[in-house]
Amino acid sequence: MPSFVNRTLSGNIDNVTVTIVEVDSRIGQFNQRIIAILDALVREAVEVVAGSMLRVGVHVPLVDNVTLSNNASIVTKRGFVRISSDFIYE
Repeated sequence: MPSFVNRTLSGNIDNVTVTIVEVDSRIGQFNQRIIAILDALVREAVEVVAGSMLRVGVHVPLVDNVTLSNNASIVTKRGFVRISSDFIYE
């Protein structure tokens, strides 16, 4: 379950979906096996990097002395993340 405490977003990642498609190529079509391999490599990299960052926690900085309150509500649905929060001027 994601959480937001002391301006730090933390949580875990599972069920990462990556879709790589060829839209246009000036050098010819790519082999579909290469695209499938790239898809798997990128998905694995996203899981490892993002998972590591969220285990440690991602600090959300102050922007013009405004930040999110600690009572942020984080909801994940169908590949989207929604953060509902009040802003605090510090």
